[in-house]
Amino acid sequence: MSLLDENQWAYLFPFMHPGYNYKAFITAVSKYPAFCGERGAVGQAATLTDDEMCKKELSTLFAHITQATGYKKANSVVPPGLSGAGLSIAEEWRQGLSMIEEP
Repeated sequence: MSLLDENQWAYLFPFMHPGYNYKAFITAVSKYPAFCGERGAVGQAATLTDDEMCKKELSTLFAHITQATGYKKANSVVPPGLSGAGLSIAEEWRQGLSMIEEP
C-alpha cells in the first residue's frame, strides 16, 4: 500500500498484538477492492484525489480499530509480547490493535 508502509504501521500500533501485523492487514483489505480504490461522485468526495480519499478511509478505519481494540491507558509502557515492548506511549490513539478479545 503506497500510503502506509510497514514502518508507519509499527509506529501507529506499537501495542499491536502479533496477530494484527501489517501483512495480515494488507491481506484483509485486499479482499475489498473498493477499499482505497474508489471515491464518491458527489459532494466533497468528488473533489478529492484517490490518495486523499484513501487517507480519509484509513483514518476512519483506524479510529474504529483503536476504539474497539485499544489498550486505552494513557502514558503506558508497551507490555512484553507486543510489537513495541518497553516503549512508553502517551497517546491513546497509538494504542490500537492490542486486544484480540475483550478482557
